[in-house]
Amino acid sequence: MSTSQRVSVLHRTLAAAALSAISATAYAQETTRPLQVSVEYSALGLVPESGRNTGVSGFGVRVDYRLTRRIDVEGRALWFPSKSLQEFQAQGGRTSQFGAGIRGRFIATERASFYGLLLPELLHFSDAIVDLGGSDITAGGTTHFALDWGLGAEIKANDRWAVHGDFTGPLYMIRETPEDCSEPGPNGAVLCFSLAPRIVNVWQVSAGVSYSLGPIRHQPAEEPVAGAWEIGGQLGAVTTAGALTTTLRTLPALGGFLSYRLFPATYADAAVSFSTRDVRVRTAWDGGHLTQALGGVKIGARKDGYGLFGKVRLGVNSQSGAVSAMEAGHVRLSRANALAIDLGGVFEQYFARGLLIRFDGGDTISVFGPTTYVRNGITMRLPAPEWVDSLQMSLGFGWRF
Repeated sequence: MSTSQRVSVLHRTLAAAALSAISATAYAQETTRPLQVSVEYSALGLVPESGRNTGVSGFGVRVDYRLTRRIDVEGRALWFPSKSLQEFQAQGGRTSQFGAGIRGRFIATERASFYGLLLPELLHFSDAIVDLGGSDITAGGTTHFALDWGLGAEIKANDRWAVHGDFTGPLYMIRETPEDCSEPGPNGAVLCFSLAPRIVNVWQVSAGVSYSLGPIRHQPAEEPVAGAWEIGGQLGAVTTAGALTTTLRTLPALGGFLSYRLFPATYADAAVSFSTRDVRVRTAWDGGHLTQALGGVKIGARKDGYGLFGKVRLGVNSQSGAVSAMEAGHVRLSRANALAIDLGGVFEQYFARGLLIRFDGGDTISVFGPTTYVRNGITMRLPAPEWVDSLQMSLGFGWRF
């Protein structure tokens, strides 16, 4: 397992373990202020392909607007003035980070809260390597969309001042980049080179001091959301590099979800999806249409018309057209399955008549096993490739009852 994968698994495991410890009982404040402004220090732990762990530290601001006692709309802007090691597209130079999303409190007492974050964002590197073609290396700015999620805690000194700390992990994509080609050979053929795509997952630790603005709001008691069952359909997309990182592909998908309340704050959660795109770049582990089936739990709070959860699900990624044999120039295709580990967050909003919308996002890790491959009558056993991270997001519509 590579360094970046070890960091990814450690971050996700710690997050899942913390979510599993959430208490079902929470006591919300009776008064609150609508706006909170924070000054933050942050450390971003970049993990370059060279294998040397690097990190940068910076500062910025965070603004939270309170929708309900538990749900805030959050925006943040951070700047990291120290220069990071140059890598191709993934990092280099000074770093800027801009995000906007949701902060939801799993536990809220008068003086402290424990919350989860789900933040789509942009990461900009001022001096990454952007071109390796020709005789010179070209450096410049590059910007990536990232999905950031994690956990945090806040302690209030009084009704205005508070301190907080977050542990999150941005997940972003580096696409395949064609590079230089050789001179034509005797038969006119050329050899071209390209850098393989990858999913980058880094860790981030932030701490800050906040000040609340606006008049005091006296809020009524929390209203639980009725209904033990949730069911619906969803549209989604999964972006992955594939088993052998030949191309970075985004697969649109259709599917559905089902959720059932087991205990307060704990729900059984399952989802199934079918990709609408046939992947023609095939290996012994992937190719064709992707069918994904996942089941596990989501843990969090569902109050006052909103819900925010951490999710831990296991399942299978099933590829319909992987290569299993090649005989006399003819390729035989078969289905290939891989273990899928799905970690991330779920945000839901509830409406009248039992309607709901749902955003589901996170990192789906594919764990491949060794397989056999037949070529001209000779059976070969192929070792398993490395684990592959995938950026997965879906938007669902459904009912609760």
